[in-house]
Amino acid sequence: MNDRPDAPLHPVYLLKVITGLSVLGALVLIAQSIDLLGLALFHQRLLLALLVSLALATVPFTRLVYRQTDELEQILHQNASVNSLVIVASASTVLGILQAGHLLPVFTQFWTLGLIVATWGIQLMLADRHYR
Repeated sequence: MNDRPDAPLHPVYLLKVITGLSVLGALVLIAQSIDLLGLALFHQRLLLALLVSLALATVPFTRLVYRQTDELEQILHQNASVNSLVIVASASTVLGILQAGHLLPVFTQFWTLGLIVATWGIQLMLADRHYR
């Protein structure tokens, strides 16, 4: 154990994470409510195209933010990402088997997104504790 007090979270870093998760959450909420908006089919498709474009834009944006982090933060994110990949792949396989066997209902990919975000967040906290 380390006797040093825990370093405080950097407000800018925390703001980036919260903003990113808020954007993804907003995209999911908007996509789920498109039918409720009462838009014409063309406008629905246009809105869906915009949402897909925004979701795809998170990849280069995340790479840009990642490249600006220091070496320790990059190591923490890499560690969390590798562990999350294995956990989410295994969990998705188990869920798929249970759904194929009609033991679980089929649900949307938004649940998988939630699983990925939650798993990555937990793994990032565990990786951070390792280096404190």
